[in-house]
Amino acid sequence: MLIRPFWGGFLHRIFISPSGIVENAPSHLDIPTYDGKNQCTHPDVIEFTEPWQCYKYWMVMTPYPDYNQRYENPSVVASNDGRSWEVPPGLTNPIVPAPLPEQDYHNDPEIVYHDVYNELWIYYQLVNSRDNQIEVKLTKSSDGAHWSKPINILNIPVFQWTSPSIIKQGNLFKVWTVNAGAEGRLGNGVIGTIKEYIEALYYMTRKMIPLRYGIPQPIERGTGILDM
Repeated sequence: MLIRPFWGGFLHRIFISPSGIVENAPSHLDIPTYDGKNQCTHPDVIEFTEPWQCYKYWMVMTPYPDYNQRYENPSVVASNDGRSWEVPPGLTNPIVPAPLPEQDYHNDPEIVYHDVYNELWIYYQLVNSRDNQIEVKLTKSSDGAHWSKPINILNIPVFQWTSPSIIKQGNLFKVWTVNAGAEGRLGNGVIGTIKEYIEALYYMTRKMIPLRYGIPQPIERGTGILDM
């Protein structure tokens, strides 16, 4: 079974104009959220060549109604055409409840299919306001409806792990994330970080790649072997 990750999502359909410029669709997709307002952010979608648990597309996202981060908890929806999305039977969103204390919050989920275990893996962040840390969490599912108790993968200072994208290539998990500096912004631009992890994101190698606005730069990827 082959899958293809999407480095973004389907909040808007994408159209190609006659000039070749990618434009937003004239209307947004209706993505159901557990709070009922259907305002979501940071979607991540994987596509199966053949349906997995009855669906070809699986999405993780977080509701963000009226910028209220208390609702920003990982939620899962699925589709067979990439346009019409629904909560799979047996699933209750969010798959992770809102954290305590109330000033803490979740964000930036990513979904990966693990072909060895035939499971969906979802990574997400818990922003720990007391310790000024980001706790990267992992939860797993063999059917898309029932999710394991999250485990903590690593702790990173706030803003040094922002908007990650995670894929599995062969025996490697590859992560692209942004180090936005101690205050969440860098005066000279954004610093990108490529990190290679084995299994559930345990450290293997790291590479820091400074990026400058408007200047394309090649990204070098490390290599490694995962001992399953």
